[in-house]
Amino acid sequence: MLHFGWFVGRGYSPHNWNQKWTGTIGDDWWSADLYIDLARALERASFDYILIEDGSFIADAFQDSPEWYLHHAYSVPKSDPMPLVPLLGQATTHLGIVATTTSTFYPPYIAARLGATLDHLTRGGWASTSLRRINTARRRILGSTRCTSTICATRWPTSGYEVCKRLWESWEPDAIVADPETGVFADYTKIHPINFQGRFFKCRGPLNTAPGQQRQPVICQAGGSPAGRNISALKSPIAASAVFVMFPVLQVAQPRVAPRHPGSTRAAAGHERHLPVAEDHAFRWTERDTRRHNRYLSPPAC
Repeated sequence: MLHFGWFVGRGYSPHNWNQKWTGTIGDDWWSADLYIDLARALERASFDYILIEDGSFIADAFQDSPEWYLHHAYSVPKSDPMPLVPLLGQATTHLGIVATTTSTFYPPYIAARLGATLDHLTRGGWASTSLRRINTARRRILGSTRCTSTICATRWPTSGYEVCKRLWESWEPDAIVADPETGVFADYTKIHPINFQGRFFKCRGPLNTAPGQQRQPVICQAGGSPAGRNISALKSPIAASAVFVMFPVLQVAQPRVAPRHPGSTRAAAGHERHLPVAEDHAFRWTERDTRRHNRYLSPPAC
């Protein structure tokens, strides 16, 4: 079966600022209407999900200054996509809403509680994509002095998602009784502490809210970095959840993903499509994309 998803690059921010075809994006970029209209259009076109990118700091890589990025509104300002999730969920019926979290800096209990809430509000249509960010700029902004190595950045989110998974399981499926005759809303014998102790996290649990309709939300991995590919292939408890892996070429993703439970992981190939202002622009972009995809298919990459 063929599945389609739409990737919102640069996330909840001004897109294509100051271009001829972008209208009043400079004034309206913060409005949810654009994303609600997009979600409804994608559902009409039978897309399966929309994936919203996110980032947490103002880049300054060019000439060690944020000037260029702010001048051109390149991925900044960028708002948190999580509040968009219930709005898009209420506007659609069958579209999956995938929002990005920076798992390296997200406390797992907060992530699990937020995830359960969003799963309720979207009627089981929410998913999360995980990013591992360890660069100095993000650590300074988010106040973290831990998890500075690549190994830590790979194992930290894995451990965090294990905590989330156990918290979502801390409520048994029939824990909520809601019986007006007996006056019992929830059976306390079916809500359990998790008593998790790991290298990075300790959590007694249980979660103070019931898990959503999915119980175990879909976990996505978007990106082609070696760390991202490797974490998608880890034989950890999170592998029981479905994982989408975004790659420019599908053949690159498939050999790297080895879930514990066969069939629980889906690899999705990412493709860029452009609406050029002239025919020669379309030709140049096509040539560029062909060269890049051929590079992914070269023997060293596979």
